[in-house]
Amino acid sequence: MLLTAAAIILPAAAADGAVLTAGMSADQVVPTAPAGVPFAAWGRLNATLRVDGRLTWRVTSAGTSGPVTRANLRLGRRGSTGRMVAVLCEPCVGRQRVRTARLPLPFAAAVRAGGAYVELVTATNPGGELRGQVVVAVRSALRQLPSHPPRTETRGVRVLNGVLEGRRLDWDLILQGIDAKVTRAEIRRDAGPVLTLCAPCRTRQTGTWNLSAVENRRLRAGAFTVWVATAVDPDGYSARRIVIG
Repeated sequence: MLLTAAAIILPAAAADGAVLTAGMSADQVVPTAPAGVPFAAWGRLNATLRVDGRLTWRVTSAGTSGPVTRANLRLGRRGSTGRMVAVLCEPCVGRQRVRTARLPLPFAAAVRAGGAYVELVTATNPGGELRGQVVVAVRSALRQLPSHPPRTETRGVRVLNGVLEGRRLDWDLILQGIDAKVTRAEIRRDAGPVLTLCAPCRTRQTGTWNLSAVENRRLRAGAFTVWVATAVDPDGYSARRIVIG
């Protein structure tokens, strides 16, 4: 079943949906490397996918070898190819208007699980000039713990961002403007630590978490929080639930 699109207004992520993204580049195209792709060529998909299969998206691209004739959503893990699910735009010029289509539920489940990719096609590269895997956006904007008045002062940013592809979470923890030394940051479930992000912590930390099947289900269900302690608040200074999409 091949889907086409109609224009609508892109909604914010809802409780019953997930925020998706895909960063496209020439080096992700398989099996044949594209020819004549300018170094500065890039593409991006921003989308939301609801539990009923409604996909809402916008495709943006620039710097390609010529006009993008088509953008396709296909099933397939990174490094593999698969069947077409939807035509995202045809032709595609610059920043596309927002569109929507309803995916069959098995296809929607595959997209949520990291089993889909976007390819941009040009006349020079009809087999694909740019490609990017569709991943789920993850975010947690940390807040001060209300259980006791924290002694640590902050005027900056405390946030965990990430992308979830299948059961792999690539995370980016930013801790700026905190007046005390951050001694530890953890992902927790209830009161117990599940993963240590850093100990001690710098202003910015990045890493990868390969989740078990149980951890993946719990993360997607909102069962984990990010917890931060400082030298003057060793029992916890800041925490916030991790949100998928």
